This record gives sequence, structure tokens and C-alpha cells, in this order.
Amino acid sequence: MAGSTNINPKTGIRLRLTGFGTKLERFEVTANGNPVRALISRDSYLEINGRRELDTDTVYEVYMVETNRRNTRVISKLVFSTPETPQPDIPSGGLIASIDKPAEIKWNIPIKEFTYTIEPAVAVNVKTDNAARVSRIEFVDFRQGQAYQLKITGATGLNGYRMKIRNPGVQTVLATAAPLAPAIEPANGATEVSRSTGIIVTFNDTIINKAMAANLFSTEPAVPGSFNWVAHNKLMFVPSTPWDFETPVTVRLKGGPEGLRGAAGGYADADISTGFTTGVYKKIDINLSEQRLTLLEGGTPVYTCLVSSGKSGYSTPTGNYRIYSMNWVAAMSSAQGAAEPYDIPDVPYVMWFNGNYSIHGAYWHNDFGNVRSHGCVNISVSDAEFVYGWASVGTPVSVHY
Repeated sequence: MAGSTNINPKTGIRLRLTGFGTKLERFEVTANGNPVRALISRDSYLEINGRRELDTDTVYEVYMVETNRRNTRVISKLVFSTPETPQPDIPSGGLIASIDKPAEIKWNIPIKEFTYTIEPAVAVNVKTDNAARVSRIEFVDFRQGQAYQLKITGATGLNGYRMKIRNPGVQTVLATAAPLAPAIEPANGATEVSRSTGIIVTFNDTIINKAMAANLFSTEPAVPGSFNWVAHNKLMFVPSTPWDFETPVTVRLKGGPEGLRGAAGGYADADISTGFTTGVYKKIDINLSEQRLTLLEGGTPVYTCLVSSGKSGYSTPTGNYRIYSMNWVAAMSSAQGAAEPYDIPDVPYVMWFNGNYSIHGAYWHNDFGNVRSHGCVNISVSDAEFVYGWASVGTPVSVHY
């Protein structure tokens, strides 16, 4: 019996002393390492907590010290165990399935069958491997990012013993892998983006098939460039040839099960498409705080001059505009009944950018660098001539503090 692992719990254990006249001096029993209340019945059966029937899933140790008629001490130690019942080994975070990897329930012993419920109800296929130690749950209609409650209501081992069920049973989360959610920079709809900007794609999981990125990522217009994984979940594309100025760029990343895959098995549910627009080549920047106009080419200042913008009550509107019309010379006058009427003929080099607001030359004062106009942006006649020749209809105008 010693060392046996096939003790029938219902039969119990019968212990015999070493001989007639033997006295039991010491008797101790542990179950799974814990002391238990035990005795030997008159008919020599081991009784634990008043019961002859033993518990399953238990290793028992019996320690006895006997004294025979010759007053000789005999020490005995018996170790035996009862059969194991089926118990699932489920991770603390629950079970996760991906499209090509079923959720797995591992068992402590080979099983014959097990029963379960899933809420909300969903169609699954459940198969146990040939060793009867792993049960796999596969979704019939796989959808990412779903969560269910799995309850194991029973199981029978190949040894014939049934799983111990404690109310409410073994419960866990049965989930499908979350889809990959790429975040792309520059943001969708961004403007004034550098022609040589690096495009960064950040995923919500570590990517396990990084080498596929070059085949799944594209831009339109297409430019050559290099791919670098700057982190396990972050891809950067660096163009080696810049896009043109004022060019809409579309960024595409192919999704689906054949696309990039996360460590948990997730993928982007659909193709990803975002876009941005590169910066302008020519731009007029008007800084109202500094009362200064600057001409930019490819982001580089090429010309600057002082201005006189709208005074209190006639502020020049801030915002991003474009020149929509240009006049070599124009007459300007105030509205009828204006508090400060004016009528100025032959205003030179007029560049209209927002309704009646314009950039133009002012021959009637030399107070540039200070606010004084009725809303337009005044510059000297010589500066206006240069700006007029440099700009064209459509040139962006940025007015700010």
C-alpha cells in the first residue's frame, strides 16, 4: 500500500499493528501536509474526522510508533494518495482566443468529457487533444474584441472520477483577441506638414510579424523610404525623397487576418487610410504682436518688413487665409456714416485676403511698426511692390499674435 496512488476513497484503509500485544504509543496523520484528527477503529480501519471514507485529491501520511511485548519500539511511516479529480487550469486573466489559435483549457489529469455553458450564447467547437489533457474552444463565427462568461459545470476523468463542483462552478472570461488599433501620425487631416516628415504608426499591442510592414504600408504619392521599428509596437516610415509642397498625401495600411498581427493574435479589422497635406512653398506670415510681415519659402524667411495693422476698434482679423484677388491700384473708402470716414485714391499693390481686408502699400504715412489702420495691413510702397511681385492669387496668409 505504501506509495500507492490508486487507493479507493470509499473502501478506506485498514491498518494492522506489528503483532499481538503491541501497544500504539504515537499516532499522527496529515492530509496534504495538514494535521487531521484520526484514530484506528476497533476493526483496524483508519478514521479521519469520524469517517472511514477518504477524500480524493489527497496525499496522506501516517506516522506510528509501536512498542511490542519485548518493549522494542517500531516506527512506521506510510504515504499513500487517493485519485485526482479533474480540475481546469485557467489563467487569472481568463481565456483568450484568436482567429487561428483557440482558447485552451488545461486539465490536471486526462479527461473523458466536460460540460459547460457560455453566456451570451455563441457557436463554438470544442475538442480535446489525444492526450485528453487540453480542451480547445474554437469560435465558429470569429469576431474580435468579444467577451463571454464561461462556466464549467462538470467534468469526468478517464479514471472515472468526477470534478468537484463548488457553487457556482468554475467561471471565467472567455474573450476573443482585441483588434489592432493603429494610431497614425501626422493626424488625419493635418496640414502644413513637413515634406520630409516621418510617418509613425503606433499599435495597441506588440507586433510579431514586423518584417511584413513594408508590404502592407503605402503612401500616395509613393516615395522611397525606410522602415524602422522604434519600439515593439511602433513603426516609423522615413521618406528618403520629400513630397512636393501643398501635396495631399494618403497613408494606407492593409488590415485583415493577413496583415500585421499582435502578440495576442489581434489584427486590424479593416484597411486603415488617413491623409495629410504638406506645407506650402510660399506663405505670408503676419505677426500682429511684432507688427511684422515675413515672406516664407519652404518654411524659410526670405523677406521681412514692418506693418501697421488695425487699431483699437478696427482690429485686423486673425486666421489662415489665401490671397483671392490682386489689384495693382485701387480706390478705398469707408462705409457711409462711418465714425472715421476716409477716401483714399490710388492705393498701390493691393492683395485681398479676407473680404475687404487686404495687404497694401500706404503712401500717406510712415508709422510702420505701430497699429493705426482701419483693419487692413499697411506696408510701405516699396515693400508692397516687392510683396506684390512675389505673391500670387492663392498664396496663403497667416495672421496671428
